[in-house]
Amino acid sequence: MTGSDMKIPLDVFYLILNEIKAADRKPLVFEDLKMRITRETATKIRDQLPAIASGRSPYTRWTKRVSLDRMVPVEIFEFYGYTVGDFTNETERKAAFECQSLYLAPAIQALKNVESASYHGTEKGPYLDVLLSLAKLPKLRELSLSLNLYDDDTPYPLDEFSQLRTLKFHAIPISPTILSAASRMIARCPDLAELHVFPTINSYKAFRNGGNPVRAAVNVETIFEDSVRSSTFVPSLKKLSAKGNGFKFSSTALPYLRALVHLELEENVDASFWQALASSQVHLSHLTVDPASPGLFDYLISYSSLKDLHFQGLPRVQAIEVPAQFFHQLASDFWAITREHLTPILECQSLRTLSILYHYPDKHPFSTVETEWTQDNLSTDSVLELLYLLNSVADGLPDLRKLILKPTTTAPEFGFLRNGLFDSVQLMNEEIWKEICGLDLTVSRNFPLELRLTNSEDMLSIGDVPDVSSIPLCLSPGDHCFKPLVT
Repeated sequence: MTGSDMKIPLDVFYLILNEIKAADRKPLVFEDLKMRITRETATKIRDQLPAIASGRSPYTRWTKRVSLDRMVPVEIFEFYGYTVGDFTNETERKAAFECQSLYLAPAIQALKNVESASYHGTEKGPYLDVLLSLAKLPKLRELSLSLNLYDDDTPYPLDEFSQLRTLKFHAIPISPTILSAASRMIARCPDLAELHVFPTINSYKAFRNGGNPVRAAVNVETIFEDSVRSSTFVPSLKKLSAKGNGFKFSSTALPYLRALVHLELEENVDASFWQALASSQVHLSHLTVDPASPGLFDYLISYSSLKDLHFQGLPRVQAIEVPAQFFHQLASDFWAITREHLTPILECQSLRTLSILYHYPDKHPFSTVETEWTQDNLSTDSVLELLYLLNSVADGLPDLRKLILKPTTTAPEFGFLRNGLFDSVQLMNEEIWKEICGLDLTVSRNFPLELRLTNSEDMLSIGDVPDVSSIPLCLSPGDHCFKPLVT
């Protein structure tokens, strides 16, 4: 019987077809690869690295994300009395280092489908091999680097990378050498949409030599200089997160930041920065700032498309200077919510999450001393009834998906300071949770509304208290009462 005469039963044909499909199905177990060369992994890695480097490993076909950490140092060395690296035995280190030297770079370059990579590098590690190899990956679009350098001027080849869309710098040293390389790197990534920088102002080199270990903060535009100089430069950065106090933000940073929609900042923010955002009509939808400032509030009231705002409060003296129009239009978290403040909040029809401080009437025996903010800023006549608040929010904010109430009340006498405070807060949380469950609302929603309770910072200032936010409630479509959310 010739091949043309062969007939396969239909059920067998489908069985073969399914097996072929299964063989080509992407194995999820190989999508993530973590390379770590330690004493515990040395034996496994001596088999794994050559296989990946040769192209025979399934990782070369399926891996999308790779993480490199704790590579073998070129030598055993100490940093202020601590042995750096896992290998304290020189014979073990040399054997692992030989494998790493031969196969690490070709193994990384063989991962042709990797789209996201992270590397924790040190100056005594194989940072040149790793970075140069990662830079050659054709599909790499996301890179996370932690550069723990003991010589701040180590020449990292950052400018070998291009076409990144997400870049995360953790512990990036504030040194001219590193900042210059970072600037060239960012310039080679014209489509960069997300940037995270967590700089360190500590100079280990200066510390080691007996000098001042703390560097002054530098202007953030230092890492954007090469990009802005380009004649083809078009702002593309959508999200910027700058943690720590290594960078300063002023109006001179604006040319690179005109496309921002998501911003997270800590410290060193000049008032001119907020003025420049407003004048350039940069309308952020997500903003996190610590600490807040009067300049920030002036910027926030200059437009109306903000969706998510997180900020730490001001010292009391400065808080008094906060523009009144901001408080009445936007703020709900400095003081307990009142009817006066609720009205403008209900005008924010696109809100998805709302977190407010709610003053709960005293219903426990320990409350005899009022807190400072209650005495100065709140009268009992202005406190909202819980039913009115929930009806107003559920009806007036149709797109709201999560409501976070921070219940607070008067504090106990100092004679009850420890157990009294904790007991009173727990009692308050239990009472308000039960009261919400027993309320019969007059509104009906098209979308579910989740409600969580969480203790306010006022109540947490003395110590930890029970947190009831783990017991969420939900107002389901068509219902008129909140019920425990079953997950």
